[in-house]
Amino acid sequence: MTLRRSLIAVPLVLAVCAVAQLGCDSRNVGNIERSAVRACIRSTACGVKSYPRISNCTDDLRTVLNEAMATVLDSIYFCVNHARSCKAVKECYGVIGPCEQSFVASCTDNTAVTCDLIDKLVYRYDCGAAKSTCKVDPKYTFAATCMGTSDTLPELEANCEDRACTFGDACKSDALNQCDGDRLKVCIKGRWVSYDCGALFLSPCKMSKNGWGSCSVRDDG
Repeated sequence: MTLRRSLIAVPLVLAVCAVAQLGCDSRNVGNIERSAVRACIRSTACGVKSYPRISNCTDDLRTVLNEAMATVLDSIYFCVNHARSCKAVKECYGVIGPCEQSFVASCTDNTAVTCDLIDKLVYRYDCGAAKSTCKVDPKYTFAATCMGTSDTLPELEANCEDRACTFGDACKSDALNQCDGDRLKVCIKGRWVSYDCGALFLSPCKMSKNGWGSCSVRDDG
């Protein structure tokens, strides 16, 4: 599967993206909120974090509780937004394999091995790289996270400063992703936000047989 190749002014980046399987979003994203939404859209297109609501994916950031885990996720989002293949996107997220019913989270060498109950996959987070401490949730033993001492992060908000997206009308929080022509419409904090798939170096939005939309990737066979 292939993302539409990007046309980027910087010659070196252009050369790299031109031979890439995925078009890479090599712009400086600027903040973790915008980076998270774009990474979630790209990974959903690749079927790695394939959620019917982008908010399901971005909740990973909104509920991390501490800045240490946000640092880990920010690194993942940066990786995803620069990935040149769907395989690379999967590697960015540190996917280990399916989450079996008997799975128990662990902390080994300060690395969190945890289960995402939404997509039923096991993920690896390097807490040491974020200068934080791995901790298994004593109540929910399937979950482990990177703990820090900073305050809780503010809730995620869409950012459309570079015109890759536009704001729309109000929406219900449980609204599914939709296609508006070639664009992807997602509900974030009670408001529709329309994303230009092409501006994210993806192919046009397509509706799934289950009734929700996502930007697509081209299959070169």
